[in-house]
Amino acid sequence: MHPTASTMPQQPPRLFTALCVLTIVGNLGLIVVNLLKVGLLDAAIRNGGVGADASVYLNVLLGAVLISCAGAAFGAALMLLGRRLGYRIYAVSTLLHLAATAGVILLWAMTVYFLFVAALLFLYCFIPVGFLLYFRRHRGWLG
Repeated sequence: MHPTASTMPQQPPRLFTALCVLTIVGNLGLIVVNLLKVGLLDAAIRNGGVGADASVYLNVLLGAVLISCAGAAFGAALMLLGRRLGYRIYAVSTLLHLAATAGVILLWAMTVYFLFVAALLFLYCFIPVGFLLYFRRHRGWLG
């Protein structure tokens, strides 16, 4: 082994870098969309379009989604910098996001639109799971 080989910076796979960037951009987009949902939910509650009981759960779920999106974006940014802590933050945030999505699926189960929306949400869950598994497999280069 060449003596300077250990001092050479280790580069992540290109796909790893691309998925980190997509994760950051996607989660920032989700934050914007969900902030709009917070405003819409507030207006619906004030106008009586959402029951008081449901509004509590919806606010909690929206808060969990916002926190998980911010955490996932922050974790991906740390992974871009080569920090293993970024993977841990991303993993916890993704699991929180999946739990919140499961809660939303349960709320949709109480409406007539359940089948269509639940199917879309179920398919949506494959994206963060796929990213999480890929990042887990390639986390070895993180310091």
